[in-house]
Amino acid sequence: MDGKRVFFVVLVHVLVIYAAMVSLLVLANDMSEMSAFSSARSQQSSGEFSGGARPSEKQEHPSLPYSVARRVLSMSSVRKAAVAREAAHSNMKSSQSFFSHRFRRRAGDEDIEETRREKKSKIRESAVALPSLWRVPQLRTNRLHFGLFLGNIILVLVCYNVTVCTPAGGLDDWDEYRPDCVSIGSGFGYAGGDEEEPQSGTVRVTTRACSHCTRPKPPRVHHCRICNSCVLRMDHHCVWVVRCIGYRNHKVFIQFLFYTVLATAYALAIKVRFLIHFLLASGSDVAVEFAAERLGVMIALIALAAPVTIGSFIGCMMLLGWQLYLAARNLSSVEHFKLLTGSMKTNPYDTRSTITNLKHLLGPNPLLWLVPTPIRRGSRRMR
Repeated sequence: MDGKRVFFVVLVHVLVIYAAMVSLLVLANDMSEMSAFSSARSQQSSGEFSGGARPSEKQEHPSLPYSVARRVLSMSSVRKAAVAREAAHSNMKSSQSFFSHRFRRRAGDEDIEETRREKKSKIRESAVALPSLWRVPQLRTNRLHFGLFLGNIILVLVCYNVTVCTPAGGLDDWDEYRPDCVSIGSGFGYAGGDEEEPQSGTVRVTTRACSHCTRPKPPRVHHCRICNSCVLRMDHHCVWVVRCIGYRNHKVFIQFLFYTVLATAYALAIKVRFLIHFLLASGSDVAVEFAAERLGVMIALIALAAPVTIGSFIGCMMLLGWQLYLAARNLSSVEHFKLLTGSMKTNPYDTRSTITNLKHLLGPNPLLWLVPTPIRRGSRRMR
Protein backbone atom coordinates (compact mmCIF):
# COMPACT_ATOMS: atom_id res chain seq x y z
CA MET A 1 0.00 0.00 0.00
CA ASP A 2 1.55 3.28 -1.13
CA GLY A 3 1.83 6.45 0.92
CA LYS A 4 -1.07 8.21 -0.78
CA ARG A 5 -3.47 5.38 -0.02
CA VAL A 6 -2.26 5.20 3.58
CA PHE A 7 -2.84 8.94 3.99
CA PHE A 8 -6.43 8.82 2.74
CA VAL A 9 -7.24 5.67 4.71
CA VAL A 10 -5.92 7.22 7.93
CA LEU A 11 -7.74 10.49 7.18
CA VAL A 12 -11.08 8.74 6.66
CA HIS A 13 -10.64 6.73 9.86
CA VAL A 14 -9.78 9.85 11.86
CA LEU A 15 -12.80 11.76 10.53
CA VAL A 16 -15.20 8.88 11.13
CA ILE A 17 -13.92 8.16 14.64
CA TYR A 18 -13.90 11.86 15.60
CA ALA A 19 -17.47 12.42 14.38
CA ALA A 20 -18.58 9.22 16.11
CA MET A 21 -16.92 10.15 19.42
CA VAL A 22 -18.55 13.58 19.40
CA SER A 23 -21.97 12.03 18.75
CA LEU A 24 -21.51 9.48 21.52
CA LEU A 25 -20.31 12.23 23.86
CA VAL A 26 -23.37 14.33 23.05
CA LEU A 27 -25.61 11.32 23.65
CA ALA A 28 -24.01 10.58 27.04
CA ASN A 29 -24.43 14.23 28.13
CA ASP A 30 -28.01 14.68 26.98
CA MET A 31 -30.22 16.65 29.34
CA SER A 32 -32.47 13.65 29.87
CA GLU A 33 -29.40 11.78 31.12
CA MET A 34 -28.38 14.69 33.33
CA SER A 35 -31.86 15.08 34.82
CA ALA A 36 -32.14 11.37 35.57
CA PHE A 37 -28.74 11.38 37.24
CA SER A 38 -29.66 14.45 39.29
CA SER A 39 -32.95 12.91 40.43
CA ALA A 40 -31.23 9.70 41.46
CA ARG A 41 -28.60 11.56 43.44
CA SER A 42 -31.24 13.75 45.09
CA GLN A 43 -33.29 10.74 46.19
CA GLN A 44 -30.20 8.99 47.48
CA SER A 45 -29.10 12.02 49.47
CA SER A 46 -32.57 12.62 50.92
CA GLY A 47 -32.80 8.94 51.85
CA GLU A 48 -29.50 9.11 53.71
CA PHE A 49 -30.68 12.24 55.50
CA SER A 50 -34.01 10.74 56.56
CA GLY A 51 -32.47 7.41 57.53
CA GLY A 52 -29.89 8.94 59.85
CA ALA A 53 -30.25 10.47 63.25
CA ARG A 54 -32.82 13.22 63.23
CA PRO A 55 -32.11 16.35 65.17
CA SER A 56 -33.48 16.25 68.68
CA GLU A 57 -36.90 17.78 69.19
CA LYS A 58 -37.40 20.65 71.56
CA GLN A 59 -37.84 19.26 75.04
CA GLU A 60 -39.98 20.99 77.57
CA HIS A 61 -38.36 22.21 80.78
CA PRO A 62 -38.93 19.76 83.70
CA SER A 63 -41.79 20.80 85.99
CA LEU A 64 -41.13 22.43 89.37
CA PRO A 65 -42.01 20.62 92.70
CA TYR A 66 -45.67 21.70 92.94
CA SER A 67 -46.40 19.00 95.60
CA VAL A 68 -44.43 21.01 98.11
CA ALA A 69 -47.47 23.19 98.90
CA ARG A 70 -49.63 20.18 99.72
CA ARG A 71 -46.95 18.82 102.01
CA VAL A 72 -46.60 22.23 103.73
CA LEU A 73 -50.27 22.31 104.74
CA SER A 74 -49.90 19.12 106.78
CA MET A 75 -46.76 20.18 108.73
CA SER A 76 -46.16 22.12 111.91
CA SER A 77 -45.31 25.79 111.91
CA VAL A 78 -41.60 25.21 112.54
CA ARG A 79 -41.49 22.58 109.98
CA LYS A 80 -43.54 24.79 107.71
CA ALA A 81 -40.99 27.57 108.00
CA ALA A 82 -38.07 25.18 107.29
CA VAL A 83 -39.84 23.67 104.33
CA ALA A 84 -40.79 27.11 103.03
CA ARG A 85 -37.19 28.26 103.23
CA GLU A 86 -36.03 25.07 101.53
CA ALA A 87 -38.69 25.51 98.84
CA ALA A 88 -37.73 29.13 98.27
CA HIS A 89 -34.07 28.14 97.97
CA SER A 90 -35.03 25.32 95.61
CA ASN A 91 -37.16 27.66 93.52
CA MET A 92 -34.27 30.08 93.24
CA LYS A 93 -31.94 27.32 92.05
CA SER A 94 -34.59 25.98 89.70
CA SER A 95 -35.17 29.40 88.17
CA GLN A 96 -31.44 29.85 87.65
CA SER A 97 -31.21 26.37 86.14
CA PHE A 98 -34.26 27.09 83.96
CA PHE A 99 -32.79 30.29 82.46
CA SER A 100 -29.41 28.69 81.89
CA HIS A 101 -31.12 25.74 80.20
CA ARG A 102 -33.13 28.09 77.98
CA PHE A 103 -29.93 29.82 76.96
CA ARG A 104 -28.23 26.53 76.21
CA ARG A 105 -31.30 25.33 74.30
CA ARG A 106 -31.34 28.45 72.11
CA ALA A 107 -27.68 27.98 71.31
CA GLY A 108 -28.32 24.31 70.55
CA ASP A 109 -31.25 25.20 68.29
CA GLU A 110 -29.06 27.57 66.34
CA ASP A 111 -26.47 24.81 65.90
CA ILE A 112 -29.17 22.39 64.78
CA GLU A 113 -30.53 24.89 62.26
CA GLU A 114 -27.04 25.50 60.94
CA THR A 115 -26.51 21.77 60.59
CA ARG A 116 -29.82 21.47 58.75
CA ARG A 117 -28.90 24.26 56.37
CA GLU A 118 -25.53 22.65 55.68
CA LYS A 119 -27.15 19.29 54.97
CA LYS A 120 -29.74 20.88 52.70
CA SER A 121 -27.02 22.68 50.77
CA LYS A 122 -25.08 19.44 50.43
CA ILE A 123 -28.20 17.67 49.20
CA ARG A 124 -28.82 20.45 46.68
CA GLU A 125 -25.22 20.32 45.51
CA SER A 126 -25.28 16.55 45.17
CA ALA A 127 -28.56 16.77 43.24
CA VAL A 128 -27.17 19.30 40.78
CA ALA A 129 -23.72 17.68 40.51
CA LEU A 130 -23.07 16.46 36.95
CA PRO A 131 -21.74 13.01 36.09
CA SER A 132 -18.41 12.50 34.38
CA LEU A 133 -18.01 13.74 30.82
CA TRP A 134 -16.84 10.43 29.34
CA ARG A 135 -19.34 7.81 30.36
CA VAL A 136 -21.80 5.25 29.05
CA PRO A 137 -25.43 6.45 29.21
CA GLN A 138 -27.50 5.04 32.06
CA LEU A 139 -31.02 5.46 30.65
CA ARG A 140 -32.33 2.51 28.68
CA THR A 141 -33.31 4.66 25.68
CA ASN A 142 -29.92 6.36 25.52
CA ARG A 143 -28.16 3.03 25.86
CA LEU A 144 -30.18 1.70 22.93
CA HIS A 145 -29.20 4.71 20.81
CA PHE A 146 -25.61 4.29 21.97
CA GLY A 147 -25.48 0.66 20.84
CA LEU A 148 -27.24 1.23 17.52
CA PHE A 149 -25.04 4.18 16.59
CA LEU A 150 -21.85 2.39 17.60
CA GLY A 151 -22.84 -0.64 15.54
CA ASN A 152 -23.55 1.62 12.56
CA ILE A 153 -20.11 3.20 12.86
CA ILE A 154 -18.50 -0.25 12.97
CA LEU A 155 -20.32 -1.21 9.77
CA VAL A 156 -19.11 2.00 8.10
CA LEU A 157 -15.49 1.22 8.95
CA VAL A 158 -15.83 -2.44 7.94
CA CYS A 159 -17.34 -1.57 4.54
CA TYR A 160 -14.70 1.08 3.93
CA ASN A 161 -11.81 -1.26 4.73
CA VAL A 162 -13.28 -4.05 2.62
CA THR A 163 -13.61 -1.60 -0.28
CA VAL A 164 -10.00 -0.47 0.13
CA CYS A 165 -8.60 -4.01 0.38
CA THR A 166 -10.68 -5.59 -2.43
CA PRO A 167 -9.40 -5.28 -6.02
CA ALA A 168 -11.87 -3.92 -8.53
CA GLY A 169 -11.62 -6.95 -10.81
CA GLY A 170 -9.95 -7.11 -14.16
CA LEU A 171 -9.88 -8.99 -17.40
CA ASP A 172 -9.33 -12.34 -15.70
CA ASP A 173 -12.69 -12.04 -13.94
CA TRP A 174 -14.73 -11.37 -17.07
CA ASP A 175 -15.51 -14.81 -18.45
CA GLU A 176 -15.48 -16.61 -15.11
CA TYR A 177 -17.48 -14.32 -12.79
CA ARG A 178 -19.95 -12.33 -14.87
CA PRO A 179 -23.57 -13.55 -15.01
CA ASP A 180 -24.55 -10.84 -17.53
CA CYS A 181 -21.51 -11.08 -19.81
CA VAL A 182 -21.28 -14.65 -21.12
CA SER A 183 -19.15 -16.11 -23.84
CA ILE A 184 -21.09 -16.92 -27.01
CA GLY A 185 -19.29 -19.00 -29.52
CA SER A 186 -15.84 -17.72 -30.31
CA GLY A 187 -16.65 -14.11 -29.50
CA PHE A 188 -17.91 -12.21 -26.50
CA GLY A 189 -21.50 -11.30 -25.92
CA TYR A 190 -24.24 -10.50 -23.45
CA ALA A 191 -27.40 -12.39 -22.61
CA GLY A 192 -29.85 -10.19 -20.78
CA GLY A 193 -30.01 -12.09 -17.50
CA ASP A 194 -31.05 -15.39 -19.11
CA GLU A 195 -28.60 -17.39 -21.19
CA GLU A 196 -31.31 -19.54 -22.79
CA GLU A 197 -33.91 -16.86 -23.59
CA PRO A 198 -32.33 -13.42 -23.52
CA GLN A 199 -34.83 -10.59 -23.05
CA SER A 200 -32.70 -7.87 -24.60
CA GLY A 201 -31.19 -10.00 -27.30
CA THR A 202 -27.61 -11.07 -27.64
CA VAL A 203 -25.01 -8.50 -28.59
CA ARG A 204 -22.11 -10.13 -30.39
CA VAL A 205 -18.88 -8.24 -30.03
CA THR A 206 -15.61 -9.21 -31.55
CA THR A 207 -12.53 -9.24 -29.39
CA ARG A 208 -10.76 -5.88 -29.26
CA ALA A 209 -7.42 -4.87 -27.93
CA CYS A 210 -6.97 -2.14 -25.35
CA SER A 211 -5.21 0.88 -26.82
CA HIS A 212 -3.30 1.45 -23.56
CA CYS A 213 -2.22 -1.98 -22.33
CA THR A 214 -2.74 -3.93 -25.63
CA ARG A 215 -4.62 -6.69 -23.82
CA PRO A 216 -7.96 -8.11 -25.03
CA LYS A 217 -10.82 -5.79 -24.11
CA PRO A 218 -14.22 -7.56 -23.92
CA PRO A 219 -17.50 -5.74 -23.21
CA ARG A 220 -17.88 -3.90 -19.89
CA VAL A 221 -14.11 -3.71 -19.46
CA HIS A 222 -12.57 -0.23 -19.37
CA HIS A 223 -9.04 1.00 -18.90
CA CYS A 224 -8.22 3.21 -15.91
CA ARG A 225 -5.37 5.57 -16.67
CA ILE A 226 -4.69 6.22 -12.98
CA CYS A 227 -4.41 2.54 -12.06
CA ASN A 228 -2.98 1.74 -15.52
CA SER A 229 -5.07 -1.44 -15.80
CA CYS A 230 -8.29 -2.67 -17.34
CA VAL A 231 -11.17 -2.93 -14.88
CA LEU A 232 -14.29 -5.05 -15.29
CA ARG A 233 -17.45 -2.96 -15.06
CA MET A 234 -15.49 0.11 -14.05
CA ASP A 235 -17.62 2.79 -12.42
CA HIS A 236 -15.05 5.41 -11.41
CA HIS A 237 -11.71 5.87 -9.70
CA CYS A 238 -12.45 6.88 -6.11
CA VAL A 239 -10.00 9.26 -4.48
CA TRP A 240 -11.02 8.33 -0.93
CA VAL A 241 -10.21 4.65 -1.37
CA VAL A 242 -7.42 5.35 -3.91
CA ARG A 243 -8.72 2.49 -6.02
CA CYS A 244 -11.07 1.87 -8.91
CA ILE A 245 -14.65 0.93 -8.13
CA GLY A 246 -15.46 -2.05 -10.29
CA TYR A 247 -17.03 -5.47 -10.39
CA ARG A 248 -15.64 -6.98 -7.17
CA ASN A 249 -15.82 -4.00 -4.81
CA HIS A 250 -18.82 -2.10 -6.21
CA LYS A 251 -21.21 -3.86 -3.81
CA VAL A 252 -19.26 -2.97 -0.65
CA PHE A 253 -18.78 0.57 -1.95
CA ILE A 254 -22.57 1.02 -2.18
CA GLN A 255 -22.88 -0.51 1.29
CA PHE A 256 -20.29 1.96 2.56
CA LEU A 257 -22.33 4.85 1.17
CA PHE A 258 -25.55 3.42 2.62
CA TYR A 259 -24.20 2.96 6.14
CA THR A 260 -22.47 6.35 6.01
CA VAL A 261 -25.76 8.04 5.17
CA LEU A 262 -27.43 6.21 8.06
CA ALA A 263 -24.62 7.11 10.48
CA THR A 264 -24.51 10.79 9.54
CA ALA A 265 -28.30 11.10 9.71
CA TYR A 266 -28.24 9.40 13.11
CA ALA A 267 -25.48 11.75 14.31
CA LEU A 268 -27.41 14.82 13.19
CA ALA A 269 -30.55 13.53 14.92
CA ILE A 270 -28.57 13.01 18.16
CA LYS A 271 -27.24 16.56 18.07
CA VAL A 272 -30.64 18.10 17.31
CA ARG A 273 -32.16 16.02 20.12
CA PHE A 274 -29.49 17.31 22.51
CA LEU A 275 -30.26 20.94 21.66
CA ILE A 276 -34.03 20.43 21.95
CA HIS A 277 -33.72 18.77 25.36
CA PHE A 278 -31.45 21.55 26.59
CA LEU A 279 -33.88 24.26 25.47
CA LEU A 280 -36.81 22.47 27.12
CA ALA A 281 -34.91 22.16 30.42
CA SER A 282 -33.35 25.63 30.30
CA GLY A 283 -35.01 26.78 33.54
CA SER A 284 -33.93 23.88 35.74
CA ASP A 285 -30.98 23.83 38.14
CA VAL A 286 -29.36 21.01 36.18
CA ALA A 287 -29.50 23.03 32.96
CA VAL A 288 -27.98 26.05 34.70
CA GLU A 289 -25.18 23.93 36.13
CA PHE A 290 -24.66 22.24 32.75
CA ALA A 291 -24.55 25.60 30.96
CA ALA A 292 -21.98 26.89 33.43
CA GLU A 293 -19.67 23.87 33.23
CA ARG A 294 -20.05 22.02 29.91
CA LEU A 295 -22.21 23.84 27.41
CA GLY A 296 -19.28 25.72 25.88
CA VAL A 297 -17.29 22.51 25.39
CA MET A 298 -20.25 20.68 23.89
CA ILE A 299 -21.09 23.52 21.49
CA ALA A 300 -17.45 23.69 20.37
CA LEU A 301 -17.33 19.93 19.70
CA ILE A 302 -20.64 20.01 17.84
CA ALA A 303 -19.53 23.01 15.77
CA LEU A 304 -16.29 21.24 14.78
CA ALA A 305 -18.01 17.96 13.92
CA ALA A 306 -21.03 19.49 12.16
CA PRO A 307 -19.24 20.34 8.85
CA VAL A 308 -17.91 16.78 8.58
CA THR A 309 -21.28 15.26 9.42
CA ILE A 310 -23.38 17.51 7.18
CA GLY A 311 -20.93 17.37 4.28
CA SER A 312 -20.68 13.57 4.47
CA PHE A 313 -24.45 13.24 4.66
CA ILE A 314 -25.12 15.43 1.61
CA GLY A 315 -22.28 14.03 -0.50
CA CYS A 316 -22.89 10.36 0.29
CA MET A 317 -26.66 10.79 -0.08
CA MET A 318 -26.30 12.20 -3.60
CA LEU A 319 -23.72 9.59 -4.61
CA LEU A 320 -25.81 6.75 -3.15
CA GLY A 321 -28.88 7.90 -5.09
CA TRP A 322 -26.83 8.05 -8.29
CA GLN A 323 -25.33 4.59 -7.72
CA LEU A 324 -28.72 3.00 -7.02
CA TYR A 325 -30.16 4.63 -10.13
CA LEU A 326 -27.38 3.12 -12.26
CA ALA A 327 -27.67 -0.26 -10.52
CA ALA A 328 -31.40 -0.36 -11.24
CA ARG A 329 -30.54 0.00 -14.95
CA ASN A 330 -27.55 -2.38 -14.77
CA LEU A 331 -25.15 0.34 -15.84
CA SER A 332 -21.91 1.85 -14.63
CA SER A 333 -20.99 5.52 -14.69
CA VAL A 334 -18.68 4.97 -17.68
CA GLU A 335 -21.43 3.18 -19.64
CA HIS A 336 -23.95 5.89 -18.76
CA PHE A 337 -21.53 8.50 -20.05
CA LYS A 338 -21.22 6.51 -23.30
CA LEU A 339 -25.00 6.56 -23.63
CA LEU A 340 -25.02 10.33 -23.19
CA THR A 341 -22.24 10.91 -25.71
CA GLY A 342 -23.75 8.52 -28.25
CA SER A 343 -20.85 6.07 -28.39
CA MET A 344 -23.28 3.42 -27.13
CA LYS A 345 -26.69 3.67 -28.79
CA THR A 346 -28.79 1.57 -26.41
CA ASN A 347 -28.38 -0.19 -23.10
CA PRO A 348 -28.02 -3.90 -23.94
CA TYR A 349 -27.42 -4.81 -20.27
CA ASP A 350 -30.86 -3.83 -19.01
CA THR A 351 -32.98 -6.92 -18.28
CA ARG A 352 -36.16 -4.80 -17.93
CA SER A 353 -36.36 -5.99 -14.35
CA THR A 354 -35.06 -3.80 -11.54
CA ILE A 355 -34.62 -6.74 -9.15
CA THR A 356 -32.65 -8.72 -11.72
CA ASN A 357 -30.48 -5.71 -12.48
CA LEU A 358 -29.76 -5.25 -8.79
CA LYS A 359 -28.93 -8.95 -8.48
CA HIS A 360 -26.26 -8.55 -11.15
CA LEU A 361 -24.50 -6.02 -8.94
CA LEU A 362 -25.40 -6.97 -5.36
CA GLY A 363 -25.64 -10.74 -5.73
CA PRO A 364 -28.43 -13.26 -6.31
CA ASN A 365 -29.51 -13.41 -2.64
CA PRO A 366 -31.32 -10.22 -1.52
CA LEU A 367 -30.84 -11.21 2.13
CA LEU A 368 -27.10 -10.61 1.73
CA TRP A 369 -27.33 -7.24 -0.02
CA LEU A 370 -26.51 -5.36 3.20
CA VAL A 371 -23.83 -7.78 4.38
CA PRO A 372 -20.34 -6.31 3.75
CA THR A 373 -18.75 -9.17 1.86
CA PRO A 374 -16.66 -8.86 -1.31
CA ILE A 375 -17.45 -10.73 -4.50
CA ARG A 376 -15.81 -14.15 -4.58
CA ARG A 377 -15.28 -16.65 -7.34
CA GLY A 378 -18.58 -17.84 -8.78
CA SER A 379 -20.70 -16.04 -6.20
CA ARG A 380 -22.83 -14.20 -8.78
CA ARG A 381 -23.69 -17.00 -11.12
CA MET A 382 -27.34 -16.64 -12.11
CA ARG A 383 -28.41 -20.28 -12.00
